[in-house]
Amino acid sequence: MCKHILFLLVGILCVTAPKVDALADDAYGFMYWMHGWRGRSPDGERLFAIQTNRFGAVFDVEKAALVGLGNLPDPQTYCDAVSDISETMQTLPDAVLRLQLVKDDRVFSCIGADLSSLKGLESPSRIIESGRFLQRFDIQGLRFACPAQNTLDCVGRLEVIAWPDRLAFLFEVAACNEAHPMTLRIKLETEADTFIGDKHFPGFLEDAPAAIHLEWHPDKPTVDPGEAITVSSRDVETQSELPVAYDVQRGWFRIDLPARHFDLAEHPEHGDQYDVVIENSADAPVLAPLLFAMKGAFSGITGMTPLLVDQHGLPTGYPVQISKNWHHIPERPKLYEGPWFHGFSYVPVKPNQEWKGRLQLIYAHWGGVPAVSHAQLCLIGWGVNQLWDQVAIGSWGETICYDPDINLNRSMIDDIRPLMVYGMGSVPETPKLWTWTNNVGGGDFLTLFGADGKRRFPSRMRTAYLKYGPNLTEVVYAGVTDDGAVEMRMTVSSPRCDDVARAYHHIRYDVVRPVAFSRLAFYQLGADNYNDHQFERLAHGNQNGLTEEWGFQSGGMVYDRAGVVCEGDGPWWFSAHRAMPNAPRGGAWANRGLIIRSWDARLGGQRADRPHAAFFGTENGIPSMNVELAPPPGLEQLQPGDFVEATLELVVIPMNADDYYGPNINLRAHLKEHANSWKPVHRLAQRNDLDVTVEHGELLRPYPVILKSDEDRTLKFSVHGGAGYVPFTIAGVHTPEKAVLTQVDKTGNAVDALTEVNRYKQVDFNACCSCYHITYNILLDTQDDAFMTRYFLFSSATK
Repeated sequence: MCKHILFLLVGILCVTAPKVDALADDAYGFMYWMHGWRGRSPDGERLFAIQTNRFGAVFDVEKAALVGLGNLPDPQTYCDAVSDISETMQTLPDAVLRLQLVKDDRVFSCIGADLSSLKGLESPSRIIESGRFLQRFDIQGLRFACPAQNTLDCVGRLEVIAWPDRLAFLFEVAACNEAHPMTLRIKLETEADTFIGDKHFPGFLEDAPAAIHLEWHPDKPTVDPGEAITVSSRDVETQSELPVAYDVQRGWFRIDLPARHFDLAEHPEHGDQYDVVIENSADAPVLAPLLFAMKGAFSGITGMTPLLVDQHGLPTGYPVQISKNWHHIPERPKLYEGPWFHGFSYVPVKPNQEWKGRLQLIYAHWGGVPAVSHAQLCLIGWGVNQLWDQVAIGSWGETICYDPDINLNRSMIDDIRPLMVYGMGSVPETPKLWTWTNNVGGGDFLTLFGADGKRRFPSRMRTAYLKYGPNLTEVVYAGVTDDGAVEMRMTVSSPRCDDVARAYHHIRYDVVRPVAFSRLAFYQLGADNYNDHQFERLAHGNQNGLTEEWGFQSGGMVYDRAGVVCEGDGPWWFSAHRAMPNAPRGGAWANRGLIIRSWDARLGGQRADRPHAAFFGTENGIPSMNVELAPPPGLEQLQPGDFVEATLELVVIPMNADDYYGPNINLRAHLKEHANSWKPVHRLAQRNDLDVTVEHGELLRPYPVILKSDEDRTLKFSVHGGAGYVPFTIAGVHTPEKAVLTQVDKTGNAVDALTEVNRYKQVDFNACCSCYHITYNILLDTQDDAFMTRYFLFSSATK
């Protein structure tokens, strides 16, 4: 039987505990399309929302208008709010934002953005940064008109900057052919008050636009960070002071980091460190808004993880939002194009005290193993300019990407690439190492076509960045189908490892309205619009081995097979890449595998104890085939109360041992014996079906493993099986500085202090329970791949 093991949401993974510093305020923010990327309101508006733990704001981006603004009562925790699709944001108090130019006593008001050059779904708005703390977007091409005169020959821009406790508007005007002096005015009219800012300018220069800003707070701030806080920073390597400045318009202390160049192949362990001192002169605690900024060409941008540690070098668990951009077209420069890195954090500082700590920047390796990072990648300089997330194992290129709104009209899962195989453009005589590898396609989450044959795209998609890395990432994408019928929450993770690229995907779909469908897939390996690679055969099986392997007729936009029941524990699928020795890009290719780690479902009002598979012939440039998790035969409608909950593992396997240059001996040996075969996927399906037994404590999730210590803050557990570096997360920790993991024998005697494992632990503060999560990566490979049981003791007890 396929295991019915439910994934426990991170918000309930630990018990309630005393608040930990000011972080327990659970400061957070989201930014998303109210009706999805493709949808509009009943009044035809294209609405874009910002939601924090303190307030909500909704904008009509085409009119550059504010539709609603107000405080949010009874805020939820970050990990709960991401899934809340209630009508709260649709019932915000009305608000009006007026952007005006005053010339000779005539008022020219903004009448919206110029949409004439936009094509298809393009928007005048651009996402600059989005993540845990800071949301920033702009609307370009603003036009102005006066009732008594035609439009004014000026072009404006509105930039919106949102921290969890404040909202700022930056209004700029440039490219103005009017030679006369003018006044810029910005007026915010809320339910409770009116705020006005204006500034007079004698003229306008294109290279120095006239600008004015206005700031709004959901509550009167007790402390002004710009007045109460002083920030200084020093480069540990050079001992030089770094430039620090408070940006009044954007509400952050910007620390400019040096752009460094280093050889990632020769120095994979290279990391940068910067001391930070924050002084709070106020009589109240404050959250210091920090921006660690790097601009210009620098090494390691594709994979970098910022960590904040205290003055003793211990992890603080304070999140650092990762936003970055490497896109740049020299002949068409754009505002906010790359390359740049922005790391945002809120650091709690007590009244009349100072905080001393250090920023660590991790790039390719951490503790000798490729680190993992999950970042928001700005697309300005590439196109579309909406939300795009990028994961990298190591720092040599992308590993996998996510497009939550399917802005690029392909799929939610994109740009899947193998790890440590010869890179794009390689030829046998001159293989390329430590660089971008070939893209082997995409995948998708819920793919639902209504009875009318039209796809139900995601709407109100929010993103919660729970773990940025470097041992394990964890990000939640949650929303609802555009018809409001199916709520969905997808949790994606990738681990620090040195064998194969992998992603853990947990899906939870809840049906709230009857849904008649013409086609339905709960998951796709190879998406309809992202499967531009050919595979010559498919295989499926379970932990016992191969069930079937077969060739197929590619393409046709029809099912080759459907309703295939998945028998046994640990069902898996494998697609064998067609050898492409003359491919124009060169380099190694890879095979894809999908493993079901857990499954639970009710479909059509009945228990669905077994997952089913289907195989659909795609036509994405070339004819190919995908693998789908599908409904059982005969099901044509979903009922309220139906659900699907599953944990899946996507793996990307090198085709041959000679293609792989990484250090994992067991993987290389296995590939030598089983090149371009289904057996490497079966090996991972079998070996990483971990048998975890807990003697003291609790097992909260079997894979990727989450455990919780008992009341005396100790945990004893054993693990049977494993392949490669496997992440283990300990939840409910209150004293992470005391945390120690030790390998013991069966009787509890220490056999290995796990010095490196403890040194390179990841600590994340979880405001949902006011506790910490600690993630370790443990190498579970054994000689000759023999199965073995290991015993571990964890303690965070205060001595």
